[in-house]
Amino acid sequence: MHVATVFAPLGYAFDGVQVLGRWDRSLAGYDVVVSHHGDTRSGVRAACAKARLPHILMVHGSPDRVADSGLVVWNSESSRAGRDGIVVRPHVDPAAYSTDLGDRTTLVNLSPEKGGEVFRYLVRSMPDDRFLGVRGGYGRQMRVVGPNVETIPTTQDMVGDVYARTRVLLMPSETETWGRTGIEAMCSGIPVIAHPTPGLRESLGDAGIFVDRSDLAGWIAAIRDLDDPERYAAVSAAAFARAAEVCAQTAADLDLFAELVEGCA
Repeated sequence: MHVATVFAPLGYAFDGVQVLGRWDRSLAGYDVVVSHHGDTRSGVRAACAKARLPHILMVHGSPDRVADSGLVVWNSESSRAGRDGIVVRPHVDPAAYSTDLGDRTTLVNLSPEKGGEVFRYLVRSMPDDRFLGVRGGYGRQMRVVGPNVETIPTTQDMVGDVYARTRVLLMPSETETWGRTGIEAMCSGIPVIAHPTPGLRESLGDAGIFVDRSDLAGWIAAIRDLDDPERYAAVSAAAFARAAEVCAQTAADLDLFAELVEGCA
């Protein structure tokens, strides 16, 4: 299998797959093309239609309109919202994300949309708690400072740099159609406190602790509730079990996706 991207100028290998670098707009030699709904500049869909080549469109989000395509793949049921296509939820290998628990209350991506303002409020309001902020790879990153918070740059080693240091994960996201970060954390039994977006309710299920992002006192109360060892142990066990359940389901999603791609070729 070979893959071409619309943004990386140089070729490289990833998990045994040869990535050819930036697409040269040629479809010669391809059996099927997979592209992303967010790609509005490369003209992949139009090129596939002209060449009568099977096209699969990946959709991450809940757009009002999706261009016609041979097959649309949504990242969650909440994203699909009853529309045509199949659901392939982001898969996580539990063994790859399992680690010992840390002592930090953590937010990944300090943008306002992901909850940077909520995080900054919690840091200031809970001076005796230790926090970890991870700068995201996109969005305006808020500056959060204080003697009880450490901010680190975007990292490729989420297990070692983030989850191994985390006791509670915060996800006060304004919008979230799935929330892979939450499932990654739950693979280690890390409790997740989240804003109740449809996607986060779908992914975290009953194991998630849900607080509206505007209820700042509620976020403090939810964190304080986990100071009780018995309560923490119960939530941690539920998180671990939910991760195992979801990862088994998403592995089946991948098998379905592979079959459909092979069927298009």
